[in-house]
Amino acid sequence: METAVDAATAGVYYSTGETCDALSRAIVHEDIHDEFVDRLMTRAESFTLGDPALTCPMKHTVLI
Repeated sequence: METAVDAATAGVYYSTGETCDALSRAIVHEDIHDEFVDRLMTRAESFTLGDPALTCPMKHTVLI
C-alpha cells in the first residue's frame, strides 16, 4: 500500500504537476479504496505549500 501511495504522490506532485504525464487518476480496487484514499490524503495534507522564498523548508511550490 505504501508503494502505491508513494507512486501516486510522485505522479501527481512531481514537477508540481506541470508535466504532460502528471497523474490525474488512480484505479484502485474497491476493497482497498478507502484505505488508499485516507493514506493519500494524509500524505498530501502533510506537504508545505507556498513561496519558497518565504517558507522553508518547501515541499511544493508553484512552477511558473
